[in-house]
Amino acid sequence: MKVLGVDVGGSYTKFVIWDGKRVVKRGRLKWNYGDDWKDLKILVDKLKEDFDARCVGFAIRGVWTKEEKRKLEKVLNGKVVSDVEGVFFDAFGNNDGMVLIAGTGSICFAKKGNKTFRYGGYGYLFSDWGSAFWVGKMAVELLLKKESFLRMAIFGTEDLEKIRLKVKRIMELDKGKMIKEVASFSKIVLKVAEMGDEDANYIVNFAIRELLGMCIRVYEISGISSLALHGGMFKSEFLRERFLNLAKRYNFDIKGYGFDGALGVAKFITASGGLK
Repeated sequence: MKVLGVDVGGSYTKFVIWDGKRVVKRGRLKWNYGDDWKDLKILVDKLKEDFDARCVGFAIRGVWTKEEKRKLEKVLNGKVVSDVEGVFFDAFGNNDGMVLIAGTGSICFAKKGNKTFRYGGYGYLFSDWGSAFWVGKMAVELLLKKESFLRMAIFGTEDLEKIRLKVKRIMELDKGKMIKEVASFSKIVLKVAEMGDEDANYIVNFAIRELLGMCIRVYEISGISSLALHGGMFKSEFLRERFLNLAKRYNFDIKGYGFDGALGVAKFITASGGLK
């Protein structure tokens, strides 16, 4: 039985075709979070037909409650879980564990037996600590307050009036594009930090402490120390190694990084014997 798994993240949407033993195909879809869900269904239905996939599942950012999942399941005609649940199943299956996602947004999630625990994941306005958006936003705030190499690195100018106009343009974008634009600054911050810039390193170290703090909080309420990492921020070896060194001081058992929400939801459906 072939299963199609789709991971809807903050920056892009990807898919895998899973035959129960291996990934037959993986790729990205030309659809972004915030677009019409019906358009995503059209793309997914075409993939199901092309690869003769019997079932489809979606791991979607920002979806948590049963009502939110049921509503999207009706539109998409497939199983819906949160993005972090998809990553969790790829990393741990039905076993206990903890997942930390640091992508466009951030969330920490753990499962122990039948109980689940969560910290963060409430959106860019009030949480997403240590995420790409959080790092990008903090960098802009800092470079507006003081002279910094980050001004030139991010905006290509030291002229505050020109920067003000660029910031205004970003603020006038629709929410999805604005979040993606600000999050993209995190790549620049990480590169500049690796070059030794003091301001960039301050932001990166702050982000690492925020992310580790989320894990510590979930550990305190769950007792789980086996930790899997996921998200674009951990693709940076510079940040990842710093985070791992600090996490090990707190006795976290690192399962690994780079787990796949699309593959996780596909595995979940396979283990469930096939859903929609």
